This record gives sequence, structure tokens and C-alpha cells, in this order.
Amino acid sequence: MALWAPPISIGCSAIGDTLIAGTLVYILHSNRTESPRTNRMITKIIIFCSQTGLVTTVAAFSTLGIVCFCLSHS
Repeated sequence: MALWAPPISIGCSAIGDTLIAGTLVYILHSNRTESPRTNRMITKIIIFCSQTGLVTTVAAFSTLGIVCFCLSHS
């Protein structure tokens, strides 16, 4: 296995998580309606998508940093 494969894989995963969360937030925000009840539910889903996307992105970038650090010191 190539030495550069894990960091590239983790980096692509982090970018993918960010793009998916951002796209979900954009689509949900653009599909708001006149109904306050529906808008509250859409807002809750937007918050959930943002939080889970942020958690997975932070975890992926943290893992990427650890892998790069370990590879540079081995």
C-alpha cells in the first residue's frame, strides 16, 4: 500500500462529508413553505444535518492530522 493513500482517503472523506452536509442544508433551506409547523421541522432537520456534518468533518480532519503526524515521524 502506498504511504500517501490513507491521508488522501481521509481527506476525501472529510471533503465529502462537508459537501453532503452543505448540500442538505441548502436544499432544505430552499424548500421552506408558508406553514410554520413545517418550517420548524425543516429548521430542526437543518440543525441536525449541520451538527452531524460538523462532527464527522472534525473527526475526519483530526484523524487526518494524526495520520500525517505519525507518517512524518516514522
